[in-house]
Amino acid sequence: MPVIRILSYNLHGCRDMAALYRTIDAAAATFVTLQNVDSLPPGQSVASVASETGYSFTDVGGNGSLAILARQPIKFIQTYDLGAGAYCMKLDLYHKDRRFIVLNVGLSGSFLKRPAQIRSLLGPNLLDQSALSLPTVVLGDFYDIVWASGNYNFNKQLQRYAPPLLRATYPAVMPIFSRDRVYAMGGIQISNVVINHNKDARRATYHLPIIFDVKITDTRIAMPAHSQTQRIEVVAN
Repeated sequence: MPVIRILSYNLHGCRDMAALYRTIDAAAATFVTLQNVDSLPPGQSVASVASETGYSFTDVGGNGSLAILARQPIKFIQTYDLGAGAYCMKLDLYHKDRRFIVLNVGLSGSFLKRPAQIRSLLGPNLLDQSALSLPTVVLGDFYDIVWASGNYNFNKQLQRYAPPLLRATYPAVMPIFSRDRVYAMGGIQISNVVINHNKDARRATYHLPIIFDVKITDTRIAMPAHSQTQRIEVVAN
């Protein structure tokens, strides 16, 4: 059963590029989902991060706050506006003969805006996709402490995998809040969840990165990528 390693990394407050490069490189992930990439220092870009860390594919979606680095081709990318400055980058990924969806989320704005953003995330273009039924990972910056995990419909549909109990990701120097999270639904198994809190990770940004392995367990819905003839590299709103 193929194992895919994913790194979810929030670049909010990025201040040490060398530490950032070392942290990404050490994770040895196939896919790196990034949030708040507009926090990179002047003169730096997602493309330069990819170049320094050996990733062959990069894409920045929507308002420029979300991005993906990949060592393998990506079948489809689309960015959705969730309202009030929040965005979601939808990634149709595959690894060997397994296909799955990753939603890279960057919520934003006041607490009062969160219910509408979560409703958009659960809407027909994203998590309410009964016709597609692919294994799905939802990750990123939820910009709060408890709202998404406390939302009944969200919690009913997805299982939270990270951070583990009593672990946090923000602020990096002394983590208190679980602002960065990983959820999953469908025929998918997440294991080996690690929150990197070494010296480089604490120096690089205000958030600690989350590293985890994904196994696609339901082969009925994880269709081989080569079964589809049309290939779209990038589509962005």
